[in-house]
This record gives sequence, structure tokens and C-alpha cells, in this order.
Amino acid sequence: IMATVPLTPRQIDSLRGIVDGFMPCLSSNTEKESEANNRIWNYRLSQDAAYMDALKLTITSKLNRKDSDDIKMLLSVLSTTIGSMLVTGKVSAQPFSAWETSMQSEALNSLKLSKIALKRGAFSGLKRLFGKELATLGLW
Repeated sequence: IMATVPLTPRQIDSLRGIVDGFMPCLSSNTEKESEANNRIWNYRLSQDAAYMDALKLTITSKLNRKDSDDIKMLLSVLSTTIGSMLVTGKVSAQPFSAWETSMQSEALNSLKLSKIALKRGAFSGLKRLFGKELATLGLW
């Protein structure tokens, strides 16, 4: 049995940034919304403990070793400023997890549209992983 190696705090931050980039919260157009409506409009899937735990478990325990190592490597690279710039092509003084959600979404979209097959493959793998967990939890 393969021993599971947990994600580091920096990898988890990158994972949250990717989740936010894929599934940004909705924006309310009015300040007159009730508190309950504002909670719904401003809900971040990256703050859903059950979803994040399911993602972490999948990455560390359910994927084959190569896929798990590839995702962990990508999360590690995105946890650095230089790595974030190299992977996404976006210039910033901060790592991916600290970017505004709109910039994270734009960066993920640029991976999807990249002429570099490895970047498109990274996008596709992440999208499959997140979509699978959303379906498993009944959120998609």
C-alpha cells in the first residue's frame, strides 16, 4: 500500500487558488441584498471544508502515483512567485494563491488555450479532478 503524503500548507493555498479560479464566487450587484443572499452570492467553493477535504484525499490517496505527483508538483510550483509566472505567463509579485480571483481565472483560461501541450494537459487534468469531486459531492 502506498503511503499517503499530505499536501503542504503552501500546496493547499495553491489548490484553493485554483478552485477559486475555476469556480469564482458570484458578485451581487446591489448592497441592499439580505445577509443570507450575500452569503450565497459571495460563497467560495474553496472555503467548503468537505469539498477541499475530498480534493485533498483524491490527490493524496485516490489518484495513481504519477498523477498525484504531477498535481503536487504543479501545486508546489504555483506556490512560488517565479513558478506562478513561468506556468501561467502572468507577471506578478505574488504567488498564484494571492492573486485576485479574476487573474486566477484568466491564468487558468490561458493554460486551456496555450499552444504548449503540457500546459493544456495540466488544465485538462485539473478540470477533470475538480469536476469529479463536485459530482461526487452532488454539487455539480
